Amino acid sequence: MASSVTNKRVYKFLSADFALQDLIRREIKISTFLDMNDPFELLGGLSVDPDLSKHFAAIISRLTEWCGVLCFSRDWQNAMLWSHYGDKHNGMCLGFNVGPNVQVSKPRYVTNRKTFDADMRILLRAAARFPAIRKSKKLPPNCEEAIKRLLLTKFRQWKYENEVRVFLTLKDEQKRGCHYFAEFNDHIRPVSLILGPRCRTTDREIASATSGYATPITVVRTVLSSDSFEVVEATS
Repeated sequence: MASSVTNKRVYKFLSADFALQDLIRREIKISTFLDMNDPFELLGGLSVDPDLSKHFAAIISRLTEWCGVLCFSRDWQNAMLWSHYGDKHNGMCLGFNVGPNVQVSKPRYVTNRKTFDADMRILLRAAARFPAIRKSKKLPPNCEEAIKRLLLTKFRQWKYENEVRVFLTLKDEQKRGCHYFAEFNDHIRPVSLILGPRCRTTDREIASATSGYATPITVVRTVLSSDSFEVVEATS
């Protein structure tokens, strides 16, 4: 089962425009499962019994309606992350402190889509009562562990992301257009802005976006390492 994370410094890779926009608006986009990179989200490690597929689809539909996720990495120096999520090193990486009351979880990585075990079948039996679940807007308590497995199981090739996740209940007041946003607060607070090696954003734009925070945001400039395949802090 996926474990909690005690180190609460986490990082979010973004294009420069989105990173500055988040700082100015003091918010971060909440991902929903339907718009995430991995099409196997909520399916990883599971092989659906054809007799149960209808019920499984129902429970997935319910999860996507109410559950959102903030996806972070515990590592900002991985050059592949800058290539894939940091606009090919032209972007930025926001560093956050996550408060002690926020549950931060690591994914559980698997090599194949295994068959359902007992807790999955508990979840699917609950899904068979989906109309009642929709009306009550809650899932049975004994489904909790099975739901965690659905939310956190991923194919092992994603392990390079060094990912951690914070799950949030989606609220109408968080929605703007077709996206949801979580406001910065003491629970999720930006503390650093790391500029990609190819970032060309001006000092004036950076200063404008980072101004007004009670705790100043540290700006870190980076370069490609001269002796490893990493992105490192510039020394001058």
